[in-house]
Amino acid sequence: MHASRGRCACSSTTPTQDEYRGHLEWKQPKDDAVKEALALLSAAGISKDNLLRFPIIVNQGVSGQTSTQLLQSQWKRLSQGIVDVEIKLLTPAQLDTSRGNRSFSYDIFGQSVGPVEPDLWLGSIYQSEGSQNFMGLSDPQLDAMIEKQRAIFDEGQRKAAIKELVLYLIDHGPSTIGANVSFLHAVQPKIHDYQPETHFLNGRQFQWVWTEG
Repeated sequence: MHASRGRCACSSTTPTQDEYRGHLEWKQPKDDAVKEALALLSAAGISKDNLLRFPIIVNQGVSGQTSTQLLQSQWKRLSQGIVDVEIKLLTPAQLDTSRGNRSFSYDIFGQSVGPVEPDLWLGSIYQSEGSQNFMGLSDPQLDAMIEKQRAIFDEGQRKAAIKELVLYLIDHGPSTIGANVSFLHAVQPKIHDYQPETHFLNGRQFQWVWTEG
């Protein structure tokens, strides 16, 4: 698994914040998510007598260390001590090697394919033969969904297909984006349809923003 710093980012094709909150990962408080996670760990034979241990690989920079220490402590606390991971610090060159040869269990690294166009990200990162599919994901249903949206030329229909795909990835994709505190988003009440970007500012979301007169 890897925690990526980049993902398909086209605001009008992703679920709304309210839709995200309907999924376990975004529900508040986190009680239901913790309960489900503990049940899955138990079903896999993980317990206080059989701890889950693996290294988290991250860039040795200060920000990477800080965020990973937070992740490590949250896992340990919420799992009641049965998820006990080790932080492994690598240089950027070592991180690239680890990513390239897929010699990791859980890796945190940046990833980008260029312009923010959904098919570029989906085809490069999530499709089985994608050039940046470092996590080794191979899901025939996901591949078919990616091929399907690629052949849709009606904008509304393609947005719906990609939204369905994003929802599928929530439950089946082995990667995630960690919380990022580098950017704060605040808008006036008269601004509508603004969706915060994950961590980088490319401005594409302003295509759908509108303001009251």
